[in-house]
Amino acid sequence: MTKQFELISKDLKRVFRDQGIDGLTERVDIIATKLSVVSISLREPTVAPKIFERLNYGAEPITVADLVRNEIFARSEDNLEEAQNLFSSRWEPFIGKFKDKNNDFNKFLFPYGLVKNPNVKRNDLIH
Repeated sequence: MTKQFELISKDLKRVFRDQGIDGLTERVDIIATKLSVVSISLREPTVAPKIFERLNYGAEPITVADLVRNEIFARSEDNLEEAQNLFSSRWEPFIGKFKDKNNDFNKFLFPYGLVKNPNVKRNDLIH
């Protein structure tokens, strides 16, 4: 949670620098009225997607593509600009090549994993 707070603080400073007090006021309003923060400690991390889906009930279900994207971007969490650049220049064009980002990506992921490691199991691909 501390890391997330630091990221939000950096973002707010950037918004203020780039957009002034109006941009900052708008961003703070969004954070104050629409953002929910949840911290959950799990004994078994593999159940995280199921817990997320229950918390997110009625909204969009989490997909394999979401899990892969989150894992990739978790590695650049300290550099927001790098993450945004990676998202727009690499992730969006890549995932855009799949007609159905969940089903087609899911079908792609396991064979790709087998090419990289012939002993890989389906469950090992996103852990």
